[in-house]
Amino acid sequence: MRITILKILLLFICMSILLAGCSKAPDIKDGEETAKAKQSESSDGAKETFKVADDISEYVTETDDGYICNMSIGEGDDVFKLDAEVKINSNSANELKAKLNITDFDKEKLINAFFDDAENVDDISNQLIEEINSPLNEGQIKNEYSFDIDHILNLRKNDETSEVIIKDDSFNYNNNSLMKNKAELKREIETDISNDFTIDDAWNMLVEKYKQAELGDIEKQCIYTIYYEDGDSEYGIDYTQLVNGLPLVTSAGSASLNDLQTLVHGNAIVSKDGISEIQSEYTFWEITGEEDTEIIDIYKLMELLAKYAADGKIKCSDKIIYKRCELSYLPNTKDWQTANLTPVWRVYIPYAEYEKITEENQELWGKNITMSIVIDAVTGDIIRVD
Repeated sequence: MRITILKILLLFICMSILLAGCSKAPDIKDGEETAKAKQSESSDGAKETFKVADDISEYVTETDDGYICNMSIGEGDDVFKLDAEVKINSNSANELKAKLNITDFDKEKLINAFFDDAENVDDISNQLIEEINSPLNEGQIKNEYSFDIDHILNLRKNDETSEVIIKDDSFNYNNNSLMKNKAELKREIETDISNDFTIDDAWNMLVEKYKQAELGDIEKQCIYTIYYEDGDSEYGIDYTQLVNGLPLVTSAGSASLNDLQTLVHGNAIVSKDGISEIQSEYTFWEITGEEDTEIIDIYKLMELLAKYAADGKIKCSDKIIYKRCELSYLPNTKDWQTANLTPVWRVYIPYAEYEKITEENQELWGKNITMSIVIDAVTGDIIRVD
């Protein structure tokens, strides 16, 4: 049977307990010793094999819409490899204050986007509201780690084949007629099912649905092909929402169930016949305040990555190449009413890709190899490594 989104999230958490470790490094300020100088000192535990070019710009090539970063340092099995295209040319990203809120959804557009027969769609939102407010569910639905939900919409086709549930904190869509309850055989990363229905076709289908429903902009993280024992196949898409043009950091990694960062995710299941499932959690944010900030540039980021790899804060391997590097927003909250969206540099391997790498290189299991590095884009501190 196909692994459900809940099981995938639980798998993220279990993997995180094995893999995750958080550390925080001191700020690196202008005038202090460079990463290379730090690496040459044996007293601070840095690995002397991590030799860095005299000019850090050797690792960076400027392009029309950003940079290409290519760095390989270390020796033997202990090598940090980065080969990523960074599509950004700005040195600023505001610190945001926000709250979960989606006030402008258009019911008619949602119906037109996700239902093939608008006349047979019922609005059953009141039933969902009554269920949520039921004393039997109050303790399960609302607790100290929940945001207040002000907006709820529940649309269901009257033959119960498809349904949309949209709230401030989530968007869920199911089309039961397209779900494939079959035995799964294997998965492959970024592999086309056929020339008639490619991974690009699947991604464009999802983007078009979001556009039709006016649910905001999304960014692809990873697409994998799911093969079933009867020869059928479809695509799984991991994606994230954009806020002020930057992607939200998604849930893969952190092990704390009470951490807002563990809850942000987007996943869809798509076949040539259509979309059978969409689940997006904690992605709809209303900006309530902004603070102008200056971020560390790509060259300083390369210097920091070299330092953290040399200091052992990044557990690397010559089998791992980090192909994603992007300026993002990391959500965090103290009161579970509002949140701060902090600009961060995230260098990572999508979870589905990491899963395949470790499957092909079983010697990596138990070595706590880092698959995601989150660095504060203002201070340069490591916020999280997973």
